[in-house]
Amino acid sequence: MVMLQMIDKAWKNHLYDLDHLKKAIFLRSYAQKDPKVEYQKESFRYFEALLGRVREQTVEYIFRVEAPKAPVAPPPAVAVHPQSPGGDTSGEDPMPEEPRPARPAAPKSILSGGGAAVPNGIQSIGRNDPCYCGSGKKYKKCHGADSL
Repeated sequence: MVMLQMIDKAWKNHLYDLDHLKKAIFLRSYAQKDPKVEYQKESFRYFEALLGRVREQTVEYIFRVEAPKAPVAPPPAVAVHPQSPGGDTSGEDPMPEEPRPARPAAPKSILSGGGAAVPNGIQSIGRNDPCYCGSGKKYKKCHGADSL
């Protein structure tokens, strides 16, 4: 597939070069040379150059290709056991709870004036501040799109 793409690209360039050669070959007749023979010689040189370019570009492309990395298996899940009501008698530390994802912080820029009502007690939010829902979008593109 890679070689086919390289040949296709190089062939298009080759045909373009032959068009230019055809337009310029008539000047050779002033030098008392047969334009048809000169065109055949030059076009053969162009074809040999085409084959060399295809080989070089194909090898170069193949060496730059990187194999996809194998997906990393997730770590095994650790079960959390509730403590007995009598207390921990084993003398070991209880297993820590799994970390919870952090909630997005409230926006730092609070503008005064007619903003939309936002939950969690935030009175007004800036247009370009991150949205309070945690989507990662700007407020104006997320929940603020309705009020703006």
